[in-house]
Amino acid sequence: NDGSTLRAIATLVVTRFEAEPASPVPSAEAAELAPSEPGDVPLSASQLHALRLGQWSWWNRAVMLDVHRRLRPERLRRATAALVAQHEALRLRFRREDGRFAQRYGDIESSFAVESVTVSGPDGDRELLPLLDEQHRRLSLENGPVMRLLLVETGPEQRLFVTINHLVMDGVTLGILVDDLDRLCQLDERGERLRLTR
Repeated sequence: NDGSTLRAIATLVVTRFEAEPASPVPSAEAAELAPSEPGDVPLSASQLHALRLGQWSWWNRAVMLDVHRRLRPERLRRATAALVAQHEALRLRFRREDGRFAQRYGDIESSFAVESVTVSGPDGDRELLPLLDEQHRRLSLENGPVMRLLLVETGPEQRLFVTINHLVMDGVTLGILVDDLDRLCQLDERGERLRLTR
């Protein structure tokens, strides 16, 4: 099995992980991962690693999407609230105390922000760059929001900029969140209940 096909690669990965049991977490690291107060949620090993590297703020993932169906900010806000209600990681808040990191869940409304802006003229993209930069700066791991959405109107076209701190999601999850948000916007457009089924 040389790994030349996707099936072969998957077989190699599964075989490797079946053959090697997970190594135990060292006790000092296990203590750091454990919740320190009631209501705290355990940190994952990857979150702890990122926090140790200093990825406290400005460790964001972002995507600019073309919008193919006209989207109103109110619809986007309702769909995003439903998305945050469905994905509890989007409600996480982080804090540092005595050299330790901790996380707990916050409320839905302060976990995200939705704004809209109109840019036009020949300098539209140049005008947009500082606004996108500001979206990153206005994320807050301690108080929320940990996700910001900016609906950009450019004449008859719309684009959606989404930025989210990487501590609450990874690159694969971003695609899932975008798909779920699209489905929730479609449900809202049809006047249906904003609930995702798996």
